[in-house]
Amino acid sequence: MTSDPVTRRNLASLTILTLLLATACARRVTNSHWGEPSNTLRIRLDATLRSNEHEIHVAFQNTGREPIEVWESGFWPNTWLRCVDRSGKTPQITSRGTNLLNAFSPGGSRDKNYQVKLEQGQVHHSDTVLLEDVYRLAPNQNYYVSAVYEEKWIDGWTGSVTSNVVRVKGSASP
Repeated sequence: MTSDPVTRRNLASLTILTLLLATACARRVTNSHWGEPSNTLRIRLDATLRSNEHEIHVAFQNTGREPIEVWESGFWPNTWLRCVDRSGKTPQITSRGTNLLNAFSPGGSRDKNYQVKLEQGQVHHSDTVLLEDVYRLAPNQNYYVSAVYEEKWIDGWTGSVTSNVVRVKGSASP
């Protein structure tokens, strides 16, 4: 270790900053908390490990006083699934994942979809998605997953809202 006071002070500051960032990230990584509400809607992402695959569940809740309507579009047309490692890098996307992520179209066609009315406090659950269908996760590596729901249709809730962040670990192959 160097005896230079400036270098020691910079190293100490960097260490404290790293600890503060790690603590802040650790608080946000949870399976039980909702993301911040946006325009009377909030969403929560939960991940369940089953047979070496992570089932992703997204729930929507009306936080306003008046009923709202959200589009039930399967998952992909208005919900974007984010997955990054500790350094913020997105893992490799599978070929199926490329198709699924390309389906994200917040203002796109809703001909085969339907609106779901949510009363005050009511919760609606989306279809289950397998994270490994979208991303190739390295074994034993931590990833941070969140969802963004975005809708631009004027005949229903409009806006963008982000879920909580959930930490998952890449599983070894079966």
